[in-house]
Amino acid sequence: MIQKTLTVVLMTVLISLVSACGDKGDIGVKPPQPSTGSPVVPKTKKEEQKEKIKEEAKKAQSVTVDTRTIATRKFGGLYAEITGISGTIGTEHVVNFVERLSYLWHKKLDRKNVSEDAVREADKPIARFLAEPKKMTLKEFVAEADAQVSLVKKHLDTAQACRGYMLSDAECAMFRRLAQSVRGVYLVAYGMTELMPTTEGDLNVKVMEILLRNAGSNYLLTIPAMYDKMLSLGLYQFTSYAVNGVTKDGASKMNLFLPVEVRIPGSVIELQNGQHHRAAYLLALHNFALLAKQTNKKEFQALGKALKEKPGDIVTYMAVAHHAPRPAVASMRRWLAYNAKGPLNDHLRGGLKPYGEKSDNNLRSLGQVV
Repeated sequence: MIQKTLTVVLMTVLISLVSACGDKGDIGVKPPQPSTGSPVVPKTKKEEQKEKIKEEAKKAQSVTVDTRTIATRKFGGLYAEITGISGTIGTEHVVNFVERLSYLWHKKLDRKNVSEDAVREADKPIARFLAEPKKMTLKEFVAEADAQVSLVKKHLDTAQACRGYMLSDAECAMFRRLAQSVRGVYLVAYGMTELMPTTEGDLNVKVMEILLRNAGSNYLLTIPAMYDKMLSLGLYQFTSYAVNGVTKDGASKMNLFLPVEVRIPGSVIELQNGQHHRAAYLLALHNFALLAKQTNKKEFQALGKALKEKPGDIVTYMAVAHHAPRPAVASMRRWLAYNAKGPLNDHLRGGLKPYGEKSDNNLRSLGQVV
């Protein structure tokens, strides 16, 4: 009874206290107040990467670039973006190539639906370029490509490759001839076809020389591909369709027939220095195997003749097959059906035609300087 009475008294006192407080809020816990500032929104991975790249770009200094070889030309579009020079070209210009690379990767990341791989890896190319620009001449760059071609020729198990692609003896023999015909200058010509925006071979060669001497080979090998959403970069503009250690397609399929210590990495972002040339040659070999597999006896004869007399057309095939393998094979077969008379370009269709013209002009102009 006493306990019940005490409980009633305590409850009465508490009610009185609460009533006395009214709305003054002097007693009890105050309700949470609305914030007067803007809410903190977490940064997206893309925003973080863009800021990181921007900070990296601050670490480099500008250089004075001798542009007498292209003076009076007018640059816009991709030429301006990769050289850092726009408008009428003078005899020299001041360029910060790290800022250029930063700008290009920012533009890549701003693409609609850019891939998660591209976002995740976007800071690596600029860091690699900062660590080792590797300035050199165009002749030295071609020699580097030659060395990679020789390395693959020395170590590739062509017998295993022929079995892997299920080539007959005749097809395997043609594959070997095609493989042996490739030189470093062929790779660089088709790489220029991928990267450079016009069919002016002479201009493309001069721009290559300027970039290699003043920015370095690792500038060319870390430029992003601007017109797709994938993780893709470099002179050869490789994507995961070309280099992919998971699917083992393209260059990565031919890669299986090299000793482990000579193989390229399984992702485009992991390619470094001369490995880009090695990957380009492996991709060409992959496309040669596809061509040999689909070529009949009569076409073999025409192809053998073309290897001796028209090596430029073989380079054209390398370039267009890099871009679109199946249409490239169809174009080659049309050309071979006519006994390889005239240029291969006459048998290219649609978007392949500019590739063919650009490839021919690049190879011709490169041959005059290296």
